[in-house]
Amino acid sequence: MVDVDRGDPDAHLHADLNVPGSLPAELFDCVILTQVMQFLSPEAALANLWASIAPGGVLLLTVPSLGRLDPHDQDNDFWRWTPNGLAELLRRVGIRASVCGYGNV
Repeated sequence: MVDVDRGDPDAHLHADLNVPGSLPAELFDCVILTQVMQFLSPEAALANLWASIAPGGVLLLTVPSLGRLDPHDQDNDFWRWTPNGLAELLRRVGIRASVCGYGNV
């Protein structure tokens, strides 16, 4: 687990995903990032994450599309994506991806 908070005893690695090079290069075979992108600088964080994945590795990413703002962190909750918007963001960062949207109730 990665956390920017150095006081988190459960974190195995402390890094700011918005800072290029804060993660080891090409180290991880799989990165799972769920419902966190709305708190980050999307292009910087994705480029940093992608650089940390070993060749042939996988990034599993989930992002909010429609949802309420985090009631505990409203000042830092910035983004929501449609499937097309996320696909465009990934393309801009140079990540070839399959993007699927579920829901829209």
